[in-house]
Amino acid sequence: MSGARKKWTKSVKKDKREWSPILSPEQSEEIMKSVPKSKLITPSKLAERYKISLTVARHVLATLEAEGKIRESISHSTLHAYSQAAGYVEVVEVVEEKKEEAKASKKGKK
Repeated sequence: MSGARKKWTKSVKKDKREWSPILSPEQSEEIMKSVPKSKLITPSKLAERYKISLTVARHVLATLEAEGKIRESISHSTLHAYSQAAGYVEVVEVVEEKKEEAKASKKGKK
């Protein structure tokens, strides 16, 4: 018999993901606009969507929670899930409606 043992299964190596450990200003603005509108967001979803590390995603979500833009709906040692803060969503919708009304009134005057 030969010295090397036979492998009965072939294993496929996963490629290591090279995600950014820092946020660019463009990414930060986009995250601050879109995340509070999401129904449910987890650090892993945020990391995959914006190609950032999980540590950065957790920090961003903690910051948004401290600002009151989102609230933590599931808190467990292994899973933290965030959802919309009720008051923040209503304020955003009212502001967007006022912007649309202002645009409509400007078009009507011309």
